[in-house]
Amino acid sequence: MQKSKKIAVIAVCAALVLAIAGGVLVFAATPRHAVDFDHLTQQDIRNLYRQRNSSNRQTNIPRRLSTLMGLVENDTILHNGTQARAAEEASGRQFIVQQFLLTDHETHAQLHATDFDIQRSMLVHALTKLALVNNLQEVWFIVEFADLPEDNTIAQYLALQSGEYIGQGAYSIRFCADQASRVIGRDIRTVTDSLDSFTTFMHDIVAIDFAQLQSRQHPQIRPEARR
Repeated sequence: MQKSKKIAVIAVCAALVLAIAGGVLVFAATPRHAVDFDHLTQQDIRNLYRQRNSSNRQTNIPRRLSTLMGLVENDTILHNGTQARAAEEASGRQFIVQQFLLTDHETHAQLHATDFDIQRSMLVHALTKLALVNNLQEVWFIVEFADLPEDNTIAQYLALQSGEYIGQGAYSIRFCADQASRVIGRDIRTVTDSLDSFTTFMHDIVAIDFAQLQSRQHPQIRPEARR
């Protein structure tokens, strides 16, 4: 084999090794499950902090952050799709994330008034995203209901629909950056200035008692329709 051919083969092999090594590192660094916000570790907080994004070109939640955040749902409330859209009357390239939740009729009627556990989960998720994604303006949780057949759970019913199901009676629970800043007592856009600042922020928001929030700190709740 000529010397030039040997050099070419070596170069190709080296490139393949580097590509494989890079792929392994990317796979190892990619989160594969959500953090537990009720039992946050310092490593969880570091992993979240690494996903901070200040790009004005960003039009959605980064995939790794979505994985780390997980879903807002429980036995009677299920995630039923996510949409992102440009913010109305906003300066710059800001956007809104809409997360659809499906539940039964009774839970739908009571959720916004009495279920503070699920609203607290919404608060933690929304404030974390608002802090980490610079041009995210609002996070909406749009709650809908389905008339369930007797003895069916919401999970069983949604499975029978073969995926996303458009429910009835939608209302949105909206968390915006300004309201988030009122909740934590400082500008939410500054909490990612350092890992220490973000760590304090995360410990503060997971300790919030939603039922004790002042009215000025509450999210907006409005009738809603899918677009």
